[in-house]
Amino acid sequence: MTSANDTINLEKETKAKELQLKVNGFGLFDCRNPGDLINPLYAYYAYFSEIPSVKHFWVYLDFEAAVKWIEEEYKDDILKKHTAQLLSKSDYEVMKQVNFYVIQDKMILTLETDAGSDLFFHSDNEEAAQAIIDNLKKFIIKDKENK
Repeated sequence: MTSANDTINLEKETKAKELQLKVNGFGLFDCRNPGDLINPLYAYYAYFSEIPSVKHFWVYLDFEAAVKWIEEEYKDDILKKHTAQLLSKSDYEVMKQVNFYVIQDKMILTLETDAGSDLFFHSDNEEAAQAIIDNLKKFIIKDKENK
């Protein structure tokens, strides 16, 4: 007998296997900011062969809390995760980190330790995208100095 979790995991594995880059090229690695290694707009097009709608939120988030929330809340929906870190020259401490999530239903979410995170999505998924943004609002830090 197959449990509900087994069915979810099998569906997730199947979708992850189906998720192949359809477009290749170094444009995927055209960095917008120092520390970014993957351009999420190009990656969206490479995965889904479509131009996405975008929600960009230029606010500081409690990065660790937001990461914990997305990884718990969407654990069955995250198909791939990539991480980029910018390390300091002197002590190799993480100065900036970007987590990049490919989520079922044609969504890519970037969460950054620095201001500016993005959600790329298919226009048919506006409601689901807005739900993610609404939930991320609880992680906004009003003042970067109080981070």
